[in-house]
Amino acid sequence: MSEIEEHVARLLSSTKRLLEILNGWSCGNINQQDIYEEYNILETYFMAATRAFESCSVSTSDMHYLPEELRTCLKEVLEKEPSLTTLEQHLPAIRDIIMRLLQGLKAKQSLLRDKGKWTHTYNSLKEQKEFPVYLKGGDRIKKCTLQNSHLSIASIQQLFMTTFDVDLSTVYILDPTTNIEYELEDVQDIQPYSVLSIKATHHTLQQLHSLFDDFLQQSAHTLTKETELNQLKQELTQLKQSYAQLKTEHDASDNRKIHQEISKSKDITQKAATLMTTRLEELQDTIDQLKSNVTQRRCRPSKHQLTQCQQVSDRLMHEMKQLESRIKTCKPLWKKTWELELQQIVKEQQFLKEQEALVADLKEDHKALIDVLGQLHKISEIQERKKQLGMPIQKEQDEEEEGMIKVLQQVSHLHVDHHQRMKALGEIETKIKSKKQTVDEFERELTDFIGFSKLKNIGGTENVDKQRQEKDKAMIQQLFTHKQ
Repeated sequence: MSEIEEHVARLLSSTKRLLEILNGWSCGNINQQDIYEEYNILETYFMAATRAFESCSVSTSDMHYLPEELRTCLKEVLEKEPSLTTLEQHLPAIRDIIMRLLQGLKAKQSLLRDKGKWTHTYNSLKEQKEFPVYLKGGDRIKKCTLQNSHLSIASIQQLFMTTFDVDLSTVYILDPTTNIEYELEDVQDIQPYSVLSIKATHHTLQQLHSLFDDFLQQSAHTLTKETELNQLKQELTQLKQSYAQLKTEHDASDNRKIHQEISKSKDITQKAATLMTTRLEELQDTIDQLKSNVTQRRCRPSKHQLTQCQQVSDRLMHEMKQLESRIKTCKPLWKKTWELELQQIVKEQQFLKEQEALVADLKEDHKALIDVLGQLHKISEIQERKKQLGMPIQKEQDEEEEGMIKVLQQVSHLHVDHHQRMKALGEIETKIKSKKQTVDEFERELTDFIGFSKLKNIGGTENVDKQRQEKDKAMIQQLFTHKQ
């Protein structure tokens, strides 16, 4: 401590001498070299003082720029002519730098004294084996006592977990000199009334905030992509519709153009052929006349007439070749158009035939259904008659079986699916068996009237059931034999 006081005193004396030398320079009694030498001495004392503070763990990094700033200011003064006016212009800036330098050193001395007191207190508490500290967890601060004999990073973390009910996390300590928190790695840095803190909650909130921001960005990105995708789909659909419409219009336009071209070519060809036919007939008449004059009248044809006929003949030949060439050019287009139209006509004819065949099939199926429906009506009537009372049992059975055989034979001749027919026969057989188990009212009255014992001689109800079963089997067998 005494060494630091000595360096500070020397630095203070050097600043006073510098101001005195500057005053002498303004009067012309001191040259520039003397001023720079005194500045170098001041800088040397300053560096010695800062090293002394650093050796006592007091940082002076916030003051290192002051000597260089003072040198720059002195250089600006010395570049001008020595005068009191010049000195008065720059002296406030020089004094401000010196005052900041001295005040900074004074503040460092105060920190050093406080630190000395803390060290003394720490040493005293160290002898007592315990000392107070402040624990900070988020917005909560609590004062606790640490025991030097059990001091460790793990014990401090455990103390935080017990005090604030938090998970295991990193512990930070506040440097009283710089007011900066740093991660605690050495418990020897802990002094009496040190402020220890944890950052777990803040870190977790930062992570949650970061995750939330990422989620929002991803959601916005996904939503944007989906919106763009839906928009592209809509545009693609519209484009397809527009393309289909344009293609239809283009095809229709092409067809119209083709037919117009064919019609135009047809008109031109027909007119050309008509004109050539007329001119050829005229030429034929002229040549026939010349021939008649030569053979009958013995007149010699004139050269002019022959030349004129030859010219007309040549022109006709040229025009016929042109017409032939035009026909060859138009023929492929016409044939292609005919083929396309013929294919369309064939397709339409085929479609019409298929529709006619479909209607015929539907009518046949409908007729078959009507026939089956009629037979079902007959079966229903037979079953209805069976329920009537007052008819003899044997007669009713005979009529029922005879009618049933006829109906089933008629049904068997219908073109109905075999599996459906077998299913229907099975249902009829089931109904017959079901009806055998039920004694109608007429049979019950007849049995009650004559008594069960009187029927034993002729077999009774058992004989009636047996006869009915045999007739049912014969009816079904006859049906299948007839079908085969």
